[in-house]
Amino acid sequence: MDAAIILFLDIDGVLNTKNCLRKQATNGNKPSAKKWCPIAVSHINLLVEKIGAKIVVSSTWRFNHSIDELRDFFENNGINRNSVIGITPNLLYERHSSNRGDELQAWIDENDAHSDLHIIIDDNDDGISERFDHYIQTNMNVGFADRELIEKCFKILNNAGYRPLTL
Repeated sequence: MDAAIILFLDIDGVLNTKNCLRKQATNGNKPSAKKWCPIAVSHINLLVEKIGAKIVVSSTWRFNHSIDELRDFFENNGINRNSVIGITPNLLYERHSSNRGDELQAWIDENDAHSDLHIIIDDNDDGISERFDHYIQTNMNVGFADRELIEKCFKILNNAGYRPLTL
């Protein structure tokens, strides 16, 4: 396939999950949002390493961290920092109202990425499902650690003509 695979990725509720934070606290550690769920991370790595998916961070973390700091967070959690290629714009000040769906579309428009395959992984719809077909909604407790969600990604990719993928 010639088209790139772009993962628009939220962090809280996708990689940073309530269950993971609870488990950290149970183990006597201070819970840290910077220590992500290892299963969710491994599922993202399957997409990055097996098919070369690239990550665009759509999380609110982009408001408080530079792209290099975000890449450091990904690398510190075991995801190749070079797979993070960008962040979605913050349109709140530009348009005085926006939703995540608007921000995703703005990134696609600004980067001429219309022919790429976009998979959006987020725990909050916020205007996504009405605009994008390949939206995978996570539950904030388990995030992308849910096996059914990675299988849903594989199904999207298989239907788009990528080699068959399975766990």
